[in-house]
Amino acid sequence: MLFVLTGNIQIGKSRWLNRLVERLEDAGVECFGVVTPGIWEAFTENGEKCYRKLGINAVLLPQKDTEVLGMKVEPAESPESLASRTQSASADLAWSISDAAIERVNKHFASSQAAAGLLVIDEVGRMELNHNQGFTEALSLLDAGPSGRYEHALIVVRSGLLEKAIERFSPAWGKPKIIHPTNENISLVHQTLLPS
Repeated sequence: MLFVLTGNIQIGKSRWLNRLVERLEDAGVECFGVVTPGIWEAFTENGEKCYRKLGINAVLLPQKDTEVLGMKVEPAESPESLASRTQSASADLAWSISDAAIERVNKHFASSQAAAGLLVIDEVGRMELNHNQGFTEALSLLDAGPSGRYEHALIVVRSGLLEKAIERFSPAWGKPKIIHPTNENISLVHQTLLPS
């Protein structure tokens, strides 16, 4: 089964995914892949505590090695000056994603030998779906479908790219199960992997 976790930006998809991974691990199900939580800064505005997203980490599963994947592009960094240097700039992202970090994530996916209970990819975005860049080794695993190593996968896709993801991965996986970051969907994934 391919689960596609979707929704608009900054609604808690990565936090939800972390909770799911912890619950599955507690039940003895190993997850393999990457989760990309935000790097947040707290500030006060009009007496209220607020947060702004400064960057993105890459957390490699199952060992949970963590490194900075990218940072918000500063206005002084014009797309023209970045375009020749990074995949993220050529995809016109608002984030400066490190090509070296992308390479390390790809090596992690390429190192996959034994099957895990759930293949996790956070996220399959514009670099992957529009440009065939970014997490290319993860795309290879997804394009292969449930080939024995991974009977189940969960990918994060923003709502604007959902149709493109369904079109690309349905031939290998069949119709994916579209989910949103709710408690009910944590239970749904858990029950799919650990039927009673």
